Amino acid sequence: MKRLRILIPVLVVLAVLYLIVSLGERRGGGPDPLFPEFSGDAAAGIYMYVDGRTVALEKDSGVWIVPGEDSLAADPAGVAAILEKTASFSRADKVSSNPGKRSVFQVDSTGILVSIVDDRGDTTAAFVVGKVGPDYQSSYVRAAGSDDVILASGYLRSMFDRGERTWQDRLIFNFTPDDISRVDIRRGREEYTLSRTAGGEWMIAAPETMACRQNFATRLVRMLALLRCDGFAGRLPLPGANVAGSDTTLWFATSGGEEHRLFFGSENDAGEVSLAKDDSDVVYLLARVKVNQLTPSLSEMLPEEPAPGGVSE
Repeated sequence: MKRLRILIPVLVVLAVLYLIVSLGERRGGGPDPLFPEFSGDAAAGIYMYVDGRTVALEKDSGVWIVPGEDSLAADPAGVAAILEKTASFSRADKVSSNPGKRSVFQVDSTGILVSIVDDRGDTTAAFVVGKVGPDYQSSYVRAAGSDDVILASGYLRSMFDRGERTWQDRLIFNFTPDDISRVDIRRGREEYTLSRTAGGEWMIAAPETMACRQNFATRLVRMLALLRCDGFAGRLPLPGANVAGSDTTLWFATSGGEEHRLFFGSENDAGEVSLAKDDSDVVYLLARVKVNQLTPSLSEMLPEEPAPGGVSE
């Protein structure tokens, strides 16, 4: 009986937690959309106003960009998340119609004002994102011009308040490591080639056939396949980037026949190296430590010499 008395409160707490999570997962996307005329496919501009600054995302020739001096591509996953979430807002999740509670839910001037327009410039959705809900898995949202406040699923402030620079798409390549079959690295006068064998291992194929350190080669290829930059320097031609005529390059081929080349340029005061690829005019920035991992010397790629007695150092 004593164990049962201890167990019952535990079960009650677990049941309450389960209900909170279940309600959070089911919330949103109801039959009564907050913005019945909204269509993510028709969206052409997203404008977010927070803390006195504006972040804009606009569709240009079918591609979402962060407009500005460089007009770089926007993070497609982030844009898709906003459009999907906006379409899921439901009037069925209304929790208040009292204008006096706007400040309580932070759906007033302290919230994030979001406006989405179509290609004609017509506003199809406008709302304020407020504070997190009581279950920490939801957020308060109020449609602009309305007193109704809904409780939508998800922590939305992080979705809409990312800062301008973090909206830019930092992905340089998007392959799986197994896609890459060959890598050529040139560092000044030194040049060598890594090639994947039929068994899936890596070897040095040039300047002569040699074994290589598998862990170094695997790390290099894994990093290259899903390479993300640390920032952006601008677009070519860019004085000071020194990527044209670079003496440090990386070329790789995929099993599908694609070929790509990277050119490494100058390093800034923050320890970031300018980086360009042959099919784009964007100049990326990559931390020096990552550049070193992508372009190791030939001696670094050679297997370690066994120590006396046959034990590797």
